[in-house]
Amino acid sequence: MYLKGQGVDRDPIQAIFWYCKAANNNNAFAQFWLGEMFEQGQVLKENFEQALMWYRWAADRGHAEANFNLGKMYAEGRGIKHGGGGDRETARTAGGDRETVKSILCP
Repeated sequence: MYLKGQGVDRDPIQAIFWYCKAANNNNAFAQFWLGEMFEQGQVLKENFEQALMWYRWAADRGHAEANFNLGKMYAEGRGIKHGGGGDRETARTAGGDRETVKSILCP
C-alpha cells in the first residue's frame, strides 16, 4: 500500500517499516519484497548480499518467486562471497547473520 500509494499517500519509508515488521515475523511475502528492493535498488540502496539473504529466508518458507530469484542470483554470482570455495553453502550464508541484519535494518 505505502510503497505504491494504494489508498494512502506514497511513503517508501513507511513501507519499509511494515515490510521489516512482517519479515521479522517470518512473513515470506515481506521477505521476498525486501529482497526485491535490495536487488533492484528500489527505495533501499542496491545490495546483492542483502537481497540474497532475504530471498533465502523467503524461499525457505516456500515462496516460489524468491526461489526463482535466488537461483538466478546463484547462476549470475551476485551476492555470493567468493574465496571459500564458492559453493552453495557459501552462497546461503552470504547475507550474514540474521540478528545483525535485524538490528541494523529493522531496529
